Amino acid sequence: MATPEMIQGMMGSQRSTDVDKKLEKANTEKEAGNEFFKTGEFRKAMYHYHQGLLNLKGLVGLTPEEKSRSDASTVTICNNMAAVHLKESKWDKCIKSCNEVLAIQPNNPKALFRRGKSYLSNNDLDKAGVDLEKAHNLDPTDKAIPQLLDILKKKNAVSEKKAAAFFSNMFTAMKNDTEKEPAKEVPKPMTAPFKDEEQQDENDYRPMESDEEK
Repeated sequence: MATPEMIQGMMGSQRSTDVDKKLEKANTEKEAGNEFFKTGEFRKAMYHYHQGLLNLKGLVGLTPEEKSRSDASTVTICNNMAAVHLKESKWDKCIKSCNEVLAIQPNNPKALFRRGKSYLSNNDLDKAGVDLEKAHNLDPTDKAIPQLLDILKKKNAVSEKKAAAFFSNMFTAMKNDTEKEPAKEVPKPMTAPFKDEEQQDENDYRPMESDEEK
């Protein structure tokens, strides 16, 4: 007869086997996605990346070693998904995938670079600058990052010039409004004063000579 300890051990062993299978399945899907990515078949690549991520999302109660493996696979798959979104110019989706990576690894240079490029394409220049500068500090050998920083610098210069022109035109318009002479009011023509109301009433009701008693 199996003891409670034996049953618990069997359940633990089964759980560990299920986790291993899901981790292996996630890795298999990731590799399949990578092959399609290399051939430019991005839709198929995304399908396999998504399937791999689904296997990882259902894992709970992991040991530290299992959690480490799961996190590593999640980072790789989400980074690859971000690369697909970048290729397809889907900036918001790329940002979302990068956020999942950076939630696990805040200093992941690839995710910072891809999110920074997406922010730059969305003209969110401040956020782009933060990500790209951080990515450059983490990976100074990546030649693509300085190129994006140069584009960011030019975009900032254009934006500042437009802002300066806008405020200059606004202040000029305000100045012109204050310097305009107010329109002179045309005086109304004078009219003859009316008779005193009481005197007018007396005249109105005074009997004529023909009406007086004789």
